[in-house]
Amino acid sequence: MSDHVRADYWTKFAYVQYERALKPLARAGTSCESFLKEATGYLVEALNLKANWNPAQIYLALVYRVWSGVAEAMGNTVDQERYAAKADKLFSALRGVPLPEPKLQPTTWEVSGSVSGETRGPEGPPNRWQLNVSGSLQPKKEPQP
Repeated sequence: MSDHVRADYWTKFAYVQYERALKPLARAGTSCESFLKEATGYLVEALNLKANWNPAQIYLALVYRVWSGVAEAMGNTVDQERYAAKADKLFSALRGVPLPEPKLQPTTWEVSGSVSGETRGPEGPPNRWQLNVSGSLQPKKEPQP
């Protein structure tokens, strides 16, 4: 079976799980999170087979949006923002629009201190040394993949 057919299979199966997560009658006795986890796993499998498979990308972005809503309802703002960012990234990639660069808050760390010690060679007196460090560090902006 070709990767195209298998990716399509996983995508359609994931969509069914996504729909089941949204319908209370379809998930009797289970939580929407379990169906969302299954849908996410199936969509990742489809994208492992075909990295640029648009239906899988669209449905994965939708699943991430639902995850974001679940996190918001649970009061988990970290997961809400994380899943919303993942969804935005997928939607933007599908449209061919680059995401804006995140705004970094300037942060500076002050560093100071000293370390001293001694080394001993096989012969002769010990060598004493001291290392003094002072200055400030600023975070380096890493390129995003």
